Amino acid sequence: MTAKHIAENEGRGIDAIRKRWNASFPGISFSADAELSPEMITALSKEKAASAEKPERGEKIVKPLLTPAGGKDRPPVKLKAAPPPWILYGLMAAPAIASIQNMHSVTGDLTGLYSGIMLTAIFSLAPFAFIVVGLRGWFVKSLTLLMIAYECFCNVMRIYGGLTRFGIDGYPTRFLGLVTDFCDSGTYATARFLSVFMALIAAGVFYAAYLQLNKK
Repeated sequence: MTAKHIAENEGRGIDAIRKRWNASFPGISFSADAELSPEMITALSKEKAASAEKPERGEKIVKPLLTPAGGKDRPPVKLKAAPPPWILYGLMAAPAIASIQNMHSVTGDLTGLYSGIMLTAIFSLAPFAFIVVGLRGWFVKSLTLLMIAYECFCNVMRIYGGLTRFGIDGYPTRFLGLVTDFCDSGTYATARFLSVFMALIAAGVFYAAYLQLNKK
């Protein structure tokens, strides 16, 4: 095989092969019709592979733009900014603070004053501590759900007791009387519904904020 044969096989001019020759075999005269040794053919082929990876001077590599089906340009993707953490902490703190008195009242009746204070502090602060230190996993989430359920239970009991004035004078509040008159429902059944409804809303807000903060 000669240099002329390589140029014909590649569809290139003889000058391109001469440049490869000069780069690979400096000081040796080039001949287009001279028989090449296997080493020379291999060297010229390697030179071709190396030159194919690098564009020649003046050439530019233009990358095609990827477009979706139909040939239309892909619209820019707008990412929604995450809400500031202080808003989520505020959503957690509001129902937690509102529930502290209810939890302390119920827990104190069960365990006494000192134990009631300590347990109320644990149930109120533990979910915040889990987020701050980065505790995650199914066990932590299950434990948080149990504490939220207990907090919800305390709120239900205290709201129900407040609406019915249980343990005070036994006369329902004016608000409860208006609701029962409007809905034409029983006093205690209405008090149960309102207490559960309000407690579930507070627990839902707390847990939604907790889940969002737990992702960050």
